[in-house]
Amino acid sequence: MFISAAQKQINALEKSGLIDPSSRVNLLENKIALAVPEGNPAGISSYQDIGTDKVKLIALGNSDVPVGAYSQEILSNMGIWDKLNAEGKISFAGNVTEAAMQIREGAVDCGIIYATDAATYGLKVIAEPPAGTLKTPVIYPAAVISGSKHKDTAKDFLSYLQGEEAGKIFASIGFSLAE
Repeated sequence: MFISAAQKQINALEKSGLIDPSSRVNLLENKIALAVPEGNPAGISSYQDIGTDKVKLIALGNSDVPVGAYSQEILSNMGIWDKLNAEGKISFAGNVTEAAMQIREGAVDCGIIYATDAATYGLKVIAEPPAGTLKTPVIYPAAVISGSKHKDTAKDFLSYLQGEEAGKIFASIGFSLAE
């Protein structure tokens, strides 16, 4: 089975014939959050602070990872993406865990990560993206791998993940079942 944090990756697998398209579902929904290190030393209170002198360095995922693509969309729609790049204010991370660790260790003033990762790493969430800046839903699709030797078992597990029991577990860590 394959579960992704965005549609792009699973679309590529489907195009290559590597997943069973009949098993594909939108499994979970997550939120994007602006998070700060303990004590919030830079005094960041909103996404608008990102474009100010309060932020000397922000952790973002690379644009080829889902959290990075979401972050770029938000910051572009806010009109500050090019400015942040030009000023060298972005510390790019290869994945969301790396970005969360940069925030937790205080190597950056803030970062844009998933709300679930902020909770996992004990980070303070300052804000969700400003209205209208994130048009792409943060949906985690899932599908059975086409070459699986255990397709029936994988389909059963995927059904379980969409059920009430698994939904309660996902909710306990900040996810919601996708609709």
